[in-house]
Amino acid sequence: KLLREKLEALGGESLQGLVIDLRNNPGGVAAAAVEVASLFLKPGDTVLNIKARNQDKSEEIKVPAAAKNYSFPVAVLV
Repeated sequence: KLLREKLEALGGESLQGLVIDLRNNPGGVAAAAVEVASLFLKPGDTVLNIKARNQDKSEEIKVPAAAKNYSFPVAVLV
Protein backbone atom coordinates (compact mmCIF):
# COMPACT_ATOMS: atom_id res chain seq x y z
CA LYS A 1 0.00 0.00 0.00
CA LEU A 2 2.75 2.44 0.92
CA LEU A 3 4.78 1.70 -2.23
CA ARG A 4 1.75 2.31 -4.46
CA GLU A 5 1.13 5.64 -2.69
CA LYS A 6 4.76 6.68 -3.25
CA LEU A 7 4.68 5.61 -6.90
CA GLU A 8 1.49 7.58 -7.46
CA ALA A 9 3.10 10.63 -5.82
CA LEU A 10 5.98 10.30 -8.31
CA GLY A 11 3.63 10.17 -11.30
CA GLY A 12 2.17 6.67 -11.30
CA GLU A 13 1.68 5.18 -14.74
CA SER A 14 3.39 8.16 -16.39
CA LEU A 15 6.79 7.09 -14.96
CA GLN A 16 9.30 6.09 -17.64
CA GLY A 17 10.82 3.36 -15.46
CA LEU A 18 11.83 2.35 -11.95
CA VAL A 19 14.93 0.88 -10.33
CA ILE A 20 14.38 -1.07 -7.09
CA ASP A 21 17.57 -1.67 -5.12
CA LEU A 22 17.32 -4.76 -2.89
CA ARG A 23 21.05 -5.16 -2.31
CA ASN A 24 21.84 -5.78 1.36
CA ASN A 25 18.16 -6.42 2.05
CA PRO A 26 17.83 -9.36 4.48
CA GLY A 27 14.32 -10.24 3.29
CA GLY A 28 11.03 -10.01 5.06
CA VAL A 29 7.46 -11.20 5.14
CA ALA A 30 6.27 -13.23 2.13
CA ALA A 31 2.89 -11.45 2.08
CA ALA A 32 4.67 -8.11 1.64
CA ALA A 33 6.73 -9.53 -1.23
CA VAL A 34 3.55 -10.71 -2.97
CA GLU A 35 1.94 -7.30 -2.46
CA VAL A 36 4.92 -5.48 -3.98
CA ALA A 37 5.31 -7.96 -6.85
CA SER A 38 1.61 -7.55 -7.63
CA LEU A 39 2.28 -3.94 -8.54
CA PHE A 40 4.47 -5.01 -11.46
CA LEU A 41 3.42 -8.52 -12.53
CA LYS A 42 0.29 -9.48 -14.43
CA PRO A 43 -2.66 -11.06 -12.59
CA GLY A 44 -2.17 -14.84 -12.47
CA ASP A 45 1.65 -14.67 -12.71
CA THR A 46 3.49 -16.77 -10.13
CA VAL A 47 5.21 -14.68 -7.46
CA LEU A 48 6.36 -17.36 -5.07
CA ASN A 49 6.62 -21.15 -4.99
CA ILE A 50 7.04 -22.67 -1.53
CA LYS A 51 8.22 -26.25 -1.13
CA ALA A 52 8.78 -27.84 2.26
CA ARG A 53 12.19 -29.39 2.76
CA ASN A 54 11.00 -32.93 3.55
CA GLN A 55 7.65 -32.99 1.76
CA ASP A 56 6.52 -33.49 -1.80
CA LYS A 57 3.81 -30.86 -1.72
CA SER A 58 4.36 -27.26 -2.65
CA GLU A 59 2.35 -24.06 -2.59
CA GLU A 60 2.27 -21.61 -5.46
CA ILE A 61 1.29 -18.01 -4.76
CA LYS A 62 0.08 -15.96 -7.71
CA VAL A 63 -0.72 -12.32 -8.34
CA PRO A 64 -4.41 -11.82 -7.44
CA ALA A 65 -6.81 -11.55 -10.38
CA ALA A 66 -7.97 -8.10 -9.25
CA ALA A 67 -4.44 -6.64 -9.02
CA LYS A 68 -3.79 -3.40 -10.91
CA ASN A 69 -0.23 -3.48 -12.15
CA TYR A 70 2.00 -0.80 -13.60
CA SER A 71 3.32 -1.26 -17.13
CA PHE A 72 6.51 0.83 -17.04
CA PRO A 73 9.90 -0.97 -17.11
CA VAL A 74 11.33 -2.09 -13.77
CA ALA A 75 14.89 -3.13 -12.94
CA VAL A 76 15.62 -4.90 -9.67
CA LEU A 77 19.13 -4.91 -8.20
CA VAL A 78 19.83 -7.95 -6.01
